[in-house]
Amino acid sequence: MRLSEDAIIALCLIGVVIASIALSMRERVSDRIEFKILHNLRNDLNSDVMLSLNYVPENVSRVSSLLYYKTRIALFNEKIIIAFKEPTKVLFIERSPVYMNVEAYVIYARRSPDGYYCILLEPKVGKDVKILMITLAIYNESRVDVINIGLAVNQSEVVQIEGVVQVNGEGIANKLIKVMAYEVKEGNVTPRLSDFLEKGITIDEVISDNNGRFRVRVLSPYLPEKAYIAVIASTKEKGYIILKNKAGTELSNIVLRG
Repeated sequence: MRLSEDAIIALCLIGVVIASIALSMRERVSDRIEFKILHNLRNDLNSDVMLSLNYVPENVSRVSSLLYYKTRIALFNEKIIIAFKEPTKVLFIERSPVYMNVEAYVIYARRSPDGYYCILLEPKVGKDVKILMITLAIYNESRVDVINIGLAVNQSEVVQIEGVVQVNGEGIANKLIKVMAYEVKEGNVTPRLSDFLEKGITIDEVISDNNGRFRVRVLSPYLPEKAYIAVIASTKEKGYIILKNKAGTELSNIVLRG
């Protein structure tokens, strides 16, 4: 299965952002973005991650409690939490144009013992912006580590599947759920699970939360037009769901057997 032409362009855009950060070590004149420090929220996932949600729940102290919201695809109308794998201080965040309808939020930061784990962003983009890339530029003594942590888009560009993984009616916590894509070359026949396992590609993996809940998001335009998507908790009967790649699709209350 090949990536679509748009997907290849998107990967090139990521390269443009990374190159521009690596070549520019000085503070540039650009739009500065405000952010809020979430002092009471600690990241216990041991990795830099992005969460996207409609509101920040009160009395939550660990990022693992918000595992359902972990994603690489946020929506423009959501709040975004950037969680650092170790205490970090943000120097500043700048908004940079990348290419045509693509912009980037570049978060310049340093790891620091007296830093913090989480910040909150509320992106505001122009009506012509279709993709907002979110990139970390972590300054070290002799280098800059660049991490493309995710992106934000309009909801109409996304296929979203929400549900729960269960065994005997009980939710399964921390269940790995594989998201795969498979392109149907000819005809209009829905592929079987074996087609995905033998010839498909894995495009994402998500983990169910403490209650077995999960949320999958796929950026539809960056898969081939005739692609299908499989969300696989297990290869058992009713352990997976297969659907056509169609932008704007939203499925909820899906129950998969673990």
